[in-house]
Amino acid sequence: ITEILTANKKDLEGGRGLSAAMQRRLELSEKSIRALATSLRTIKELPDPVGQIAKTWTRPDGLVISRVRTPIGVIACIFESRPNIIIDVAALCLKSGNALIVRGGKEAAHSNNAFMALIKQAITTAGLPEYAVQQLEDRRYEAINELVQLEDYLDLVIPRGREELIRAVSAHAHV
Repeated sequence: ITEILTANKKDLEGGRGLSAAMQRRLELSEKSIRALATSLRTIKELPDPVGQIAKTWTRPDGLVISRVRTPIGVIACIFESRPNIIIDVAALCLKSGNALIVRGGKEAAHSNNAFMALIKQAITTAGLPEYAVQQLEDRRYEAINELVQLEDYLDLVIPRGREELIRAVSAHAHV
């Protein structure tokens, strides 16, 4: 917890020009980190969704059709100022058998890096592929536009943040 709070303090000090709302979304506390840990334990206990039959029906000709849950593939999640998102989305993607590329806002870079270090450690401990969760290190704004155009490599892009971010990602995404 100490490393995360120290990293978050750097982000808060560097984001003094941010609005009060952005600062609140950026700020982590021991309580919020403990809540993240609780949500991770909850996700861990959920049943494995992969392979579950969501619905089955029989056509008039006797053919039985089933809707079976499968991983989406590679998901990119682009978000701003809420460093807790990196943990939530990584846990949900891994639980559902998906790979993930994250790109958080520059205002939360230290916090996101601290969380990514923990995610990498957890992935290794769990014996999962090393690159199942990756962080886009390129801090250029244009890097987001370049990422969301990689239709041969991405299966889904999730923008989370201000309306401007969502519009910009939607305008450039080919996925």
